[in-house]
Amino acid sequence: MLKHLIKSNKYPIGIDIGAYAVRLAQLEERGGEAVVTASSVQHLSPSLPVSGATRDKAVVQAIQDAMADGSFKGNTVVTSLPAQHIIYKNIRIPAMPPNEIRAAVAWEASDRLHLSLDDIELQYLNVGEVRQGDENKQEIILLAVKKKQIDQHIALLAQCNLVPTAVEAAPSALARWANYHQDPQKPEEAVVVLDLGYASSKILICRHGRVLFYKQIDAAGRQINEYLATKLNLGVEDIDEARINIIKRNVEKQSEEAQQSKENVGEPTIERVLVEAQRQIASELTREINLCMRYYSVTFRGHRPERAWVTGGLNRDSSFLRMIQESSGLKLDAPPTLTNQKSSDNEALACGLAMRLNQHVMQKGQAA
Repeated sequence: MLKHLIKSNKYPIGIDIGAYAVRLAQLEERGGEAVVTASSVQHLSPSLPVSGATRDKAVVQAIQDAMADGSFKGNTVVTSLPAQHIIYKNIRIPAMPPNEIRAAVAWEASDRLHLSLDDIELQYLNVGEVRQGDENKQEIILLAVKKKQIDQHIALLAQCNLVPTAVEAAPSALARWANYHQDPQKPEEAVVVLDLGYASSKILICRHGRVLFYKQIDAAGRQINEYLATKLNLGVEDIDEARINIIKRNVEKQSEEAQQSKENVGEPTIERVLVEAQRQIASELTREINLCMRYYSVTFRGHRPERAWVTGGLNRDSSFLRMIQESSGLKLDAPPTLTNQKSSDNEALACGLAMRLNQHVMQKGQAA
């Protein structure tokens, strides 16, 4: 099977189109290991609108630039929709046979989302049975997206001469990536993936590829930039460049100096206001993380995970991570990397998407 896949270029390109960057990855299996054969990170301007023709043009250009060097093979891709286009809803339904769940989920979606089922694509993640009082319930993560958003996404890829074999939700792809790196000798261990993005943050709890919990949180990089822009009366794009430069110059030292000069008279410095913004957003994020962890512990009666893999643009901000770690009690670790992966620059989702093959999913130690 492996020889056939390599010969016919059946390994897809995983494409993660984020708020701040477009990331592409392509993998192969060699000796039971996933090996990165091509990857690219194309950054987008923070001044781009959230949606519309201007943003689409920039995304198309980013993908074309990534494909231009010839490292990627073929034109089949697996991609995910931008987070803001997908509605996630946790629901509980009575325990029932698997063949009856879809109809029950469709009814719940129609009742709760107030959207016509003709206009949306509906999927769900079956988390499993949970105990609610004296009853057994089925825990379901409902996913809904407007069909026109899918059509627009596919049309955007068509401009790059790419053919999607699947458009997948982020939690499924991240869980696949986490499963590859998880220790198979610990079947009951749950993995936490904390994605600290620009438009939103996400928390995923999964166990060996099975999604148990997923939530999107507003507290993210954009909120830090907006706080800074308001306090300093600057444009968001100017703030972003200055904030990145501070992080590169060792933000811990800058934060300490800002604290020492807290009572100095004069205009607020970006270093000082950055610390204020970090604390505010970290506080909001930590509160949500603790609620999510409590929900997981109560719902699944499992041991509260003690560590999390951190992805997303804010994982480079060590000062911000330290604030979250101290408040949440979670040990925050850098994400593991694959063979030949040049950088861990938040490529987890792209790699998880690239691991999706027809009739086969990459797993460590299991040759195709």
